[in-house]
Amino acid sequence: MNFIIYDFETSGRSPRFDQILQAGVICYDNKLQELEKINLRARINPDVIPSINALKVNKLLVSDLLCETDSSYEMMHKLQKFLNNYNPAIFCGYNSISFDEEFLRQGLWETFFYPYLTTSNNNSRCDILNLARMTHAFDPKCFNVEKNDDGKLGFKLEDLSRINNFHIENAHEAISDVIATKQLLKIIMNNSISLFGNFIENTKKEKLVSKIKDKEFFTLYMSYYGKHFIYLLSYIIDHPVYRDNILAFDLKFEPEDLVDLSFEELKQAFYSKNKKFFRKIKINKQPQILDYNLAKNFDPYKYMSEEILKKKYLFISNYEFKNKLRKILEEEAENYETNKSQEILFEEETIYNQNLPYTDKL
Repeated sequence: MNFIIYDFETSGRSPRFDQILQAGVICYDNKLQELEKINLRARINPDVIPSINALKVNKLLVSDLLCETDSSYEMMHKLQKFLNNYNPAIFCGYNSISFDEEFLRQGLWETFFYPYLTTSNNNSRCDILNLARMTHAFDPKCFNVEKNDDGKLGFKLEDLSRINNFHIENAHEAISDVIATKQLLKIIMNNSISLFGNFIENTKKEKLVSKIKDKEFFTLYMSYYGKHFIYLLSYIIDHPVYRDNILAFDLKFEPEDLVDLSFEELKQAFYSKNKKFFRKIKINKQPQILDYNLAKNFDPYKYMSEEILKKKYLFISNYEFKNKLRKILEEEAENYETNKSQEILFEEETIYNQNLPYTDKL
């Protein structure tokens, strides 16, 4: 399996209304040996006003953006052709699932290409920022991470490259960030083999679902504002409305306190801000799912015996309890859809709301 590592410099932060100005892509083999690279630039579209903050970060000059040879349309054609040369592949980036991939999908869609390139035709994708955070949580000696004055961990690619001795030339230039991402990936691949293997497994939807549903317990890793959060969970139900969404129970709490609650009481507990009994997990966002024994090394789960955990698992398997939770999720989805339907979308925002049959899309 090849790795395609990519990075974009853009005119701003909005995938729907900004554009890719520079695309750096390198294809590597499964040992991270370079196969081919491409570094593309595009003229800025006449309807796009670049963000001054974006230009400050990527150091692109407006005078250059106005004079690039390729239009955005022409650049996307070249990019799409290059990306399709190495299928199947694992598409990687640094903060790519939340940022770069959305720009890629939008750019392909507006150029009349199929937008879900990274998740179709046996391709998969992963976010190296998520890998870096997860690896540091369970194997902090794998690579160095600095803390800021507030004690929060810093995972900026530029900072990681500096303190781990792989220098980035022209940081925030697309191809330079690709090379830095590859260097970090290689360190983790070599120094934390088990976590790297788990992460690659998580690029496959069926593997993720199996880890969540086929065992009584699993570990979920998440990161908020520079801090690690590790949960020991049990699967409860699939979301009744939204595909690829599941609901799990946090085993730090006592499910027996919830099972016999009335529907209204359970709904109040479900939305409690003081106690997060439940975790919603989006399978299509590559959540970090690991063996449950990893969470057992951390508070408060390490004080729980197998017997206690199995007892909790039996409580959340209650049929009526699950039905009440399904009803809560259905009501939540209905309220969300009702409110959303009142919004008027710009055409650029309709990538996920086209409501067109496949033949018309073609």
